[in-house]
Amino acid sequence: MLRLQTLALLCSIFLIFGLRSADAQVKKTSSSKSRSTYSISKKTKNKAPAKKTAKKTTTKKAGKSTAAKKTTKPGKKAPPKTAPPAAAAQAKSDPNKPAEIGEAPPDQVTSGKSVDLSEAFKEEEQKPYEYQPADPVFWTKIQSQLGENNQVAVVIEAAKQEDAMGSSTPEGGEAQLAMAIGLMEKRLYFASFHLLTKLVQERIGTNVGEAALHQLGRLTQESLFDEFALIQLLSRNEFASLHPDVESFVSYYKGLELMQLGFTEWANVHMSRIKKDSYWDYLLKYWTAIGEVSRDRPENAIKIFQTLLEVPNLHPALFEKTALQYARLVFEQGDFITASAIYNNLGVKAVREIGRLNLERAWVLYYMKDYSTAMGVLTSLQSPYFEPSLTFERHILEMIIYRELCHYKAVESVAQRFRFDFHNSLKTIRKREPLRHEKKLFNMAVLDMEVQNLANLIDQMRAEKIALAEYNWGQFSFYKPILDEYDRMDKILQSRIDIELEDKARFAANELLDAEEQVLFLEYTSRLDELRIRRGDDRKYQAEDISYVTFEKIYWPADGEFWWDEMPDYKMLISSRCGDMTSPDDDQMEREFE
Repeated sequence: MLRLQTLALLCSIFLIFGLRSADAQVKKTSSSKSRSTYSISKKTKNKAPAKKTAKKTTTKKAGKSTAAKKTTKPGKKAPPKTAPPAAAAQAKSDPNKPAEIGEAPPDQVTSGKSVDLSEAFKEEEQKPYEYQPADPVFWTKIQSQLGENNQVAVVIEAAKQEDAMGSSTPEGGEAQLAMAIGLMEKRLYFASFHLLTKLVQERIGTNVGEAALHQLGRLTQESLFDEFALIQLLSRNEFASLHPDVESFVSYYKGLELMQLGFTEWANVHMSRIKKDSYWDYLLKYWTAIGEVSRDRPENAIKIFQTLLEVPNLHPALFEKTALQYARLVFEQGDFITASAIYNNLGVKAVREIGRLNLERAWVLYYMKDYSTAMGVLTSLQSPYFEPSLTFERHILEMIIYRELCHYKAVESVAQRFRFDFHNSLKTIRKREPLRHEKKLFNMAVLDMEVQNLANLIDQMRAEKIALAEYNWGQFSFYKPILDEYDRMDKILQSRIDIELEDKARFAANELLDAEEQVLFLEYTSRLDELRIRRGDDRKYQAEDISYVTFEKIYWPADGEFWWDEMPDYKMLISSRCGDMTSPDDDQMEREFE
């Protein structure tokens, strides 16, 4: 009995709350209808009321409702089902006019963004990056001076603006950006690099910060730079939404660091953000090909390099790097003609790079049996200018060529030159003295690519500092801190090289000791060959005859030329001295050298 009373009480409570809720809903609906009616009547004011053409009737049968039926008055035709309402048709004809209440939104509206606006965003992203200045008048003046190639005026104007507005203001930051661009155009790359990295660090999320990132991307394509400092800057900071051109630059270096640390999946996330067919996309493909070489898949690497070489308007520096790697691979496959053509057309580089490339070219010429030209290249490498790139390979190749042409005395002469050139180095090794302080061992160690860029960067910075010190800019606040930064970074880079050189110099010393054994072996075998007569070859190795009497005029063009531009044309007047009797064939000679 008690349970029945409790149940009845609960039912009455639920019934009371249900009635109140229904009453509130009716009032709310009524209020909404009145507001809707007011809104519609307000919009249709001064308009003739539309005639009713149909009405809905509903019938209930056995507690069920049937589908609504439409009825029309006699003599009236029902409107076609496909005809849109008048208001919707008007919205299609005039998309800018707001739709009537209760109507569907215009067709061009999708997810809160019109189709036309979406396409406009896509087109905007495809446009090259363009900086939006804080001071248009100042920036227009800077652009005008850059167009006139007056970089000094750009630096002075920007320095005045920075000192007048203050370095912490938006205008001051813009002045620092202009100054960095002017210094970059003046080929004072480290000064520009210092200003740009400082701007990026201090103005993340601003237009000036994004512009500084864009200019940093430009600088890395044109010059040597401190890659360690750049990766530290980009990987230790998070940047807001960037233009695709700038995002590609940032993502490349972030992904590169993660790849080096072994986080391949995270690296791929950044690499996927690189804009297709951009400089950074092509640079990534270049390193992918290098990876294929290290995995002993040269065929895949050759295909990638060929694809890059066919890209129109590929960046010149990247084109030359790709061509050089391609030449090395085709040389290994025996295509000496293609390799020689590429080596002959490579541009002028740093002194260490020129010496190394010409030595590689001499090896190609040797395998082509163009001994005269090969000896011309090797002789030119004896110039003091190429001393930083001096290696024992020059002596060994020269001895091999002389031995094949039966110039046995010349073989011994080159062996003596080898001992003279590397006497101090061999003495340092045998006395177990510090290796990195010996000049020639240092130069050989620096030829390693991991150290070469640092050494070349130090040389570049020292030359830049001398050039920067010639300008009378002491009255500006930026000048002395940048000069001090040159000295500070010189010491930092020197310490990095010292750490790397310890192992590299030891490796170079071991190679030099091995080369000494090869020189002794070549010298010994050439003395044995001298005791027997060798069959000669009908091939002529001497250079073309030079007439001493038929010259009428001699021209000495000097339009930007240097003497090393003529190195591909240097030849030595040399011919074979081998006899007519039998001699070891080429395969036997190769087995001897192995």
